[in-house]
Amino acid sequence: MLRGKYCFNVILTLILLALPSILLAIKGPHIIFEKTAHDFGDIHAGVVVETVFDVANQGDAFLNIDDVRTSCGCTTASVSNPEIAPGRHSEISISYNSSGLRPGKKTQTVFVHSNDSRNPLARLQIFVNIIQ
Repeated sequence: MLRGKYCFNVILTLILLALPSILLAIKGPHIIFEKTAHDFGDIHAGVVVETVFDVANQGDAFLNIDDVRTSCGCTTASVSNPEIAPGRHSEISISYNSSGLRPGKKTQTVFVHSNDSRNPLARLQIFVNIIQ
């Protein structure tokens, strides 16, 4: 009898310890990207290329994209709708300008700042190989 009660208490304690993290995992905004990287492949120097990343809110509260920054002045990014309702999506447009850059493989990062407490700083990457 004592052994069964001990097992019950251990299981109950484990459940109670895990419950806050389980509840936290399903509350608030949750940023999700269809993809987090895009490869432009080979492009000629001086060319401007563009892509769009789909961003969704799979949480239960509004997702606010507070800021979108790039790692280089050759890259620009903008968000079509910075306030995303639960279950809805928006787009982040990224433009890469290869003018004045040397040939070779390049990687640029776009930093997406949001109010998602689990992922407040998401990263998107673009890859390009500049040829002459």
